[in-house]
Amino acid sequence: MTGLINLQYTDFLNRLKGGEKTDCPCCGRHAQMYHRHLHHNAAKKMVQLYRLGGAVEYIHTSRLIEDGETGAGDFSKGKYWGLIAEAENNWEHKRTSGNWKLTPKGADFVLGRITIPKTALIFDDRVFGFSEDHVDIHACLASGGFSYADLMRG
Repeated sequence: MTGLINLQYTDFLNRLKGGEKTDCPCCGRHAQMYHRHLHHNAAKKMVQLYRLGGAVEYIHTSRLIEDGETGAGDFSKGKYWGLIAEAENNWEHKRTSGNWKLTPKGADFVLGRITIPKTALIFDDRVFGFSEDHVDIHACLASGGFSYADLMRG
């Protein structure tokens, strides 16, 4: 029976990867594979995190929010590429710690040393693959009209 369930789950995931939108065979909820890009605002927040010392210590996302913003936006999606890591949550009444730090890979990305896959395939908050196309920090920022040099200068 376990083999049949694994086969059905594999078939389900393959259909999602192929672009099909369907109901989950386990819970019946709507399911689809999301194609996520590193949004220009998330790239901007990573530069801010770096400038605040986030390559060596955890920084609370509240320090990344500027006037007129209601939150850190898509910043946490950087975890899909392994660019940021969240501190352990030690609070029972909070869903997350809210404290993030750049990984070594994230610091390299912010400093323009590496590129990342342009698209991550996400289902159930897990990565199921990446595109072959890559982008660098400059391309991510430029898509929102941000200047890398200006952001790094502060």
